[in-house]
Amino acid sequence: PMSLPAGNTTFNEPHTGSGSYETDFRTTDGDEYATQFQPFGLPSGMVSRINSGVAVPFANWETDFQAIQNDVPVVSIGLSTLYNDSIRTVKTIINTTWLTSSAGDYKLQVQIMEDSIVDWQLDGTTNIPDYLHRHVFRGSINGTWGTPIPTANSGDSDTQDFLFEIPNNFKLEDCIIVAFVYRDNPSYEIMQVEELHVTTH
Repeated sequence: PMSLPAGNTTFNEPHTGSGSYETDFRTTDGDEYATQFQPFGLPSGMVSRINSGVAVPFANWETDFQAIQNDVPVVSIGLSTLYNDSIRTVKTIINTTWLTSSAGDYKLQVQIMEDSIVDWQLDGTTNIPDYLHRHVFRGSINGTWGTPIPTANSGDSDTQDFLFEIPNNFKLEDCIIVAFVYRDNPSYEIMQVEELHVTTH
């Protein structure tokens, strides 16, 4: 799972220096995803971006999960990371291998999320001062919409690598690289996902 605070709303504005709600969760990528997937109220979400890439209310998530839980994988992802502590950079190396031939155009998306961020949270009208924000999206490593995978025939492999400098305000031990393959516009459906902590966890 990935939590993606997005959209130009007052919910995402940090209260710098106030002692509460100080974490800036905003990202330009997140705003673009919100524009594309049009969440209907909060929380909204997507299970593998099925339903033509439309974010749906919480009540729909279980049904969407059940619809895909027995799907047979069509592509495998090998993910590795190399971290350079002296300059806080992580190199991600991603190998994709198609298990069956798949029609359409596909892209590789590599993102970083940060887990276990403690900050305030508003639950209805109740302020929770020590809320644990889990699996928070922090940005895309290879562009907002990823990079193309050249072919999707059975047995085809592709390797891509990317370098990312981890900002000083990210807790290194809680940073996770997420790599996924998705079907390009207009579907945006995610076919396979892998994740790996930047450092030994």
